[in-house]
Amino acid sequence: MTNTKPSQLCKSAGLKSLAELVALSGKPDSTIRHWAKTDPAFFNIVLQGVVAIKNNNTDNG
Repeated sequence: MTNTKPSQLCKSAGLKSLAELVALSGKPDSTIRHWAKTDPAFFNIVLQGVVAIKNNNTDNG
């Protein structure tokens, strides 16, 4: 497991912050942080999915 903070992972993936992941996912901050700590693979899936949806929405206007 990595010691990288969830906020840093979000920024590296192209989001503005962890708060943006929370807003776009509709899940509480505590849930997102819990996933990052206990199930980093699942956290990454959620993160990549949110980034893909954000990019798709941006590309389509």
